[in-house]
Amino acid sequence: MMPVDSTPLAEATNSMVKTSLLSITQTEPLAAVLIPEIRELIQATRAQTHDALALQNECRANNNVILALRDECRANNRVVMTRLGTVDTRLDTIETRLDTMETRLGNIETRLTRIEDITKAQVSHARQMADRFVIPAPPQRGRQGVQPM
Repeated sequence: MMPVDSTPLAEATNSMVKTSLLSITQTEPLAAVLIPEIRELIQATRAQTHDALALQNECRANNNVILALRDECRANNRVVMTRLGTVDTRLDTIETRLDTMETRLGNIETRLTRIEDITKAQVSHARQMADRFVIPAPPQRGRQGVQPM
């Protein structure tokens, strides 16, 4: 809102009041007594209006500061939201990698279980084969015909 210059309006009002007061004082003696009080009231009203305008200007300045701070907060929030989006994307990437690693570890576990089963089967088969066949004792070493003493 643009401030309005009230000087022309005040000058017009003053001239109207003066004209009215002069005509009243000449015809009404009571008005002549009241004119100084009316002048004081007009001056007090002007002072209050001046104070109110000063407060209004101060409020406008404060509102402009608040609007600037709001805009700054909005800009900061946009930056934060962008960074959160980046972090969210990175977390999704990490989660995907972890899922891949979990799948690989599951595959490794399955392979190790198969290897363990195969090893157990081979050991069992080897024991069964060993139980079927009697392994002859190795020949004694030494010279034939010579008896140890």
